[in-house]
Amino acid sequence: MSIKTLCRNVGFLALALFIGSLLWAISSMAQQPVPSCHDFRINAKGTAGAAIAVSTVVVPIVDANTSRCRLTITNATANPVNCAETTGKYTLTPSATVGLTIPGNTILTIPTQAGQQAWSCIRQGGTDSSVTVGEDLP
Repeated sequence: MSIKTLCRNVGFLALALFIGSLLWAISSMAQQPVPSCHDFRINAKGTAGAAIAVSTVVVPIVDANTSRCRLTITNATANPVNCAETTGKYTLTPSATVGLTIPGNTILTIPTQAGQQAWSCIRQGGTDSSVTVGEDLP
């Protein structure tokens, strides 16, 4: 076998391997499920979609929804709030010292099952706050 024939065969083999890998990658991508969430609901608990006021009393900011893909809570003021999931496995009642602190002007995204639970908030300091809530939904 000549070197020219050998190089031609190796080149053909390399091309065949490349095309096979490419076809495998394309078929694998075609099998990936399309994300089911394509709608985004804002402030379902707010009056006519308005931001939700957070004061000295625990305020429910979002109901539980097992079809929700992701939950986004935005503290729309400079004043910190404490929030917690109020349904599910790790429920808490938020207070001035209990819960997940969301500093002022901060966005919290919860893409896991915790984001499917009901959440409530309370202000942390001496000044009221407001939060906005976004839900990725099917």
